[in-house]
Order: sequence, then structure tokens, then C-alpha cells
Amino acid sequence: LDYVFTTLIGHIVRRRRRRAGRLDITWEDTGTHLRFSMLVSGSSRPKTETSKNIRDLMEAGPLSGPDAETVGLVVTRNVVESVGGMISMVPSGTAASFTWPRDWPSRWETTPPLGTDEPRPEAQALFVPPEELRELPPEPAGGGLLLVLGEGLDPHPIERALRTRDLGGPVRLLRSGERALAALRGEGPDPIRGACTVLLDLDLPGMNGLEFLDALRHDPDRHGTPVFVLSADPSPADRQAAFDHRVAGFFPADRCGEDYGELASFLGLYSQLNAPAPV
Repeated sequence: LDYVFTTLIGHIVRRRRRRAGRLDITWEDTGTHLRFSMLVSGSSRPKTETSKNIRDLMEAGPLSGPDAETVGLVVTRNVVESVGGMISMVPSGTAASFTWPRDWPSRWETTPPLGTDEPRPEAQALFVPPEELRELPPEPAGGGLLLVLGEGLDPHPIERALRTRDLGGPVRLLRSGERALAALRGEGPDPIRGACTVLLDLDLPGMNGLEFLDALRHDPDRHGTPVFVLSADPSPADRQAAFDHRVAGFFPADRCGEDYGELASFLGLYSQLNAPAPV
């Protein structure tokens, strides 16, 4: 809920263009839901080009490039809808509202991961009551980014760009889906302990990227791993298939710049926003 507020308020404030105005936040209890509304009033005027971002938010369609703000809005919508809430925003980007069910903990415990029709028995609960957090065992060392790239992508400029950013851990490179899957399961010569983010090429030798995603999403321990796709030869079908497997973003390689600086900046921002809060 805190993430939803932070993202939506941040989006609205950025649309103000630093002009005078006031951000009003109100809420009402409808019995089963809490409805939150945020509105910028005063003399501020939003940028007209924000309509594309709002369309991506409301349709949650495939993204056209490494746009951190658009990705954040789509993730926000998925978070709200995953607990049975609804989100809406005016095209100008100066007002937003969303509903949050009062019984959201029980909904989140039983709701299957996004993109599935039936609950899977091996799916882990997504909600941990605050009083239980300190009783959990410490997370093994992990973090960072796992690159799973085929022969169609040169890893060297990608690695160079990523190593200039703080990704919360090391940058690792594996050249096959089978080896990457084993590593994420803590097996083989390259075991990964703890959580990490994956940057995936769909064109892999042997097990292709979509097969890797399918196996990962059915793994009881790793099904929630964040995955971003980097494609040298993107197609609408591949893009849709990737989002059907709940990837967090889809990046055409030819739109990331020759030095992959924009991609590295986005992944660095993503890592910072999702870093665990200090206890």
C-alpha cells in the first residue's frame, strides 16, 4: 500500500511542472473497501504528453522501451488489482484514485500470481504479518543481477554499463537457460543464494527464454523472481508471451543505446526502489 501511494503521488507531483498548486489526499470507507483519492489543484498545468503513460497504466500493455516511470505505473496497477482493488487516473495525470479491500491480507495470501487462472499449491504466501517479520531466518547473501544472454547479444557493453550502477549485489553472466535455472535453484557450479533480478534474452541455445520463464514460474521457491527481457529481435508475439509469463519489463536492444546506459540507469533505479528497508 505504501508503494502504491509513493508511486502515484510521485507521478502526480512530477506532472505539476514545479508550479504552484496543492496536492489533496482524501479517503472514504465504503464498508468492504477504502477509497483513496489524490488531486492536484491550483495553477499547475500538467504536460500533455503524459497521456501515453496513463494509457500504458490503464491498459497495462507491453512497454515500448526502458521507461522507468511507465514500468512503475504498470507494476502499481498490478499490485492494486492483485488484492482485488481498482485504480483510475485522469489522462492529464493530475488526479488518481484507487480502492483497497479491507480484507487484503487474506486476499493476497490466496490470490494466484499474476497471469494464472488457478491457485497453485506450491505458490508461497505473498503477505507476512509485520509481527512475524523478525522471526524469519536471515536471507542468504544474494541480490544483484543475473544476465542470461544468448549468442545474439554481446554481453561486454551490457556488463560494462551495469557495473557502473549500484544493483544491490554482483552482476553475473550465464549463457544458457538450463544453467541459469540450476543456479537460481542453488545447484550446479554457479549457485545463487538469496533473491536476485534476471535480465533475460529469449533467444537462448537449448532451453529458450520462454521455456526458462515457464520453468521459473512453476518453481515453488523461485516463481516470484523479477525478470526483465532484453531482446535483440523483438516481435509482438514474443513481447506478449513474455508478459503472459509476468515479466517486469521488455526492452528491445536496439532502443537501449549503443552503451546500454539507459537500461543500466533503469535497472539501477529499480534496484534502489526495491532494496529492503533497514530494520
